[in-house]
Formats: sequence, structure tokens, C-alpha cells
Amino acid sequence: MLKFLCPNLSFIDIQCVGFDLDGTLYDEFDFIDQVYVAIVTANINLISDKLAAVNWMEQRWLEKGSSYNLIFDEAYDRFGKEVRFKDLFIENSLHIYHSFTPKLELSKRAQLTLEALKNNYRLFLVTDGNAALQRRKFKSLGLDSWFLEKDCIFTGDYGEDGYKPSIKALGQFFEESKPSNCVFFGDRDIDQEFSKAAGMSFVRMLNMGAFK
Repeated sequence: MLKFLCPNLSFIDIQCVGFDLDGTLYDEFDFIDQVYVAIVTANINLISDKLAAVNWMEQRWLEKGSSYNLIFDEAYDRFGKEVRFKDLFIENSLHIYHSFTPKLELSKRAQLTLEALKNNYRLFLVTDGNAALQRRKFKSLGLDSWFLEKDCIFTGDYGEDGYKPSIKALGQFFEESKPSNCVFFGDRDIDQEFSKAAGMSFVRMLNMGAFK
């Protein structure tokens, strides 16, 4: 199964297989589409064109990614009705974003892959971002069917200085497993930097959720 995921890496000594969450195990755009619609709908009195605003925000996200923090600011500059309400719009948008409960679905192929891996390897998860939001995504995707709670690392619990590429949050995990026996799958350069810092092998995976 691991050869299917990465045929060029030897897995003879691999005992643990780790994953990033957003953009790796599922298509993060599924979340973005839901939350942006919710944000614009909740702020409809402040926005001039709901459909155009959502479309523009989603296109900007596709261009810049989740680490870009000016999308709400720029969206209001384009679609806001009155300048004096810009700060209110941004405040409302951030609150909705962080408190949102999405309805996400793991692809069938991703489910089958995780099931096969679970039978042969210790699975673990490392994900950045607001910890409460990331846990809601985790729950919505039903990932507790494959990942034990003790092997899920939500780096937001450690503050932003716990985010990748920091390995601050890995201490307890590596009390039971050696980094050299672990491989980590992620979609970003920072995932690769994190893996290197931890001493793990790394495989770049752009969205297992694309396997429909």
C-alpha cells in the first residue's frame, strides 16, 4: 500500500505513517467554499454583491492559499458598502471562520487507503491552525476511525510557535516511536521542512481527497 503512495521510497523500516490534514487527507477547498459562503451570508448587509464576493474570495484563496491573511480585508475593499464598517466585517469574518462547523467527507479511496495502512502501521496526524477548528474538521471527516486520539497532534494547542516547521509538539509522540522509522505525508514546503527537522522521511502528497 505504501508503495502505491510512494513507489520510490523504501518502507522496510517504516513503522509509523503520518499525515498533514488540510490539502493532504482531503481537499481543503471543500471547507473554504462552505465557510466563505457562511461569512458573506452573515455579513450580507455589509456586502454589495454576495455571489461576486464569494467567487472572488475563493479565487483569491486558490491563488494565495490558507496562509494568506488579507483575503477578508481585500474582499471588503472590493465589495464593502461603507468603509466605516470594514473592521466590523473583518472581525465578524474571523469569528465565523474559527467557529465554523463544516460538513466534510473523506473520499472513498482515502478511506480505503487509511484502512489498509491502519492494519500495518501506527498512524499519526499533525495539523496546524486553530485547534478547535481543526478538531471539528477531524470529527466531520470521521478520522477517528483510523487515528487514535493520542496520536493526533493539533499544534494550535501549543500556540503559533508550535506550528510547523517547529517540532515542539512531537516530544510525547517520539517517546514511543523513532523519527527514522516514520514517514510524513504533506502538501506544503513547510511540511517538508517539519519532517526534515524531526528526522522523518517525507512524501509530498497533494490531496488524497482528490481520489474520488
